[in-house]
Amino acid sequence: MHIELLLTGNEIMSGDTIDSNSSRIAHQLARLGLIVKRKVTVGDDPNLLENELEEMISRSNLVIMNGGLGPTVDDLTAEVVASVANLKLVEHPQAIQHLNDWCSKRNLAVNSANYKQAMLPENCDILPNSIGSAVGFIVQIGKCTLMCTPGVPGELIPMLDVIVERLNDKNIFSESKILRLQTFGIGESTAQQLINDKIKF
Repeated sequence: MHIELLLTGNEIMSGDTIDSNSSRIAHQLARLGLIVKRKVTVGDDPNLLENELEEMISRSNLVIMNGGLGPTVDDLTAEVVASVANLKLVEHPQAIQHLNDWCSKRNLAVNSANYKQAMLPENCDILPNSIGSAVGFIVQIGKCTLMCTPGVPGELIPMLDVIVERLNDKNIFSESKILRLQTFGIGESTAQQLINDKIKF
């Protein structure tokens, strides 16, 4: 099972925002015994994002793309995914309903910038966002499942439980388990030697 993460955003590249999302995603995947093999952060450049995403999809079973789902012009995820997957961007009815409900609860008028968040690759599946205005989505591209999630940590965290459920439904998990050993009072080399004495690698 080859898994990669693509983190997007100029704010991460500039150091204004610290990437904590990749750690959260990796911890949740570990619940299924899944290990992230590679992660890359790319700024809000459509050409760079498309090139990186194409490479990731070519070698991965699962790619999680984080960020770029907002209403501003530099939120490029839906457009980039549609281009890479050769899909049309269409107004998704479930995303529109979510957006209308989200704005209504806050007594806000839905504007054209908001509606950008409902323009998604055709035939994608929705990942519900219980907090923010932008839904996530899933697209199957060949052998690779691509999951796109919002970059706001408070929105991502509850969505991760949904992602784990979806991966369980797809039977994407590992039969191997991750074992963590905590030690106290011994050095790293001593701990490794104790393991070497018991396990043949």
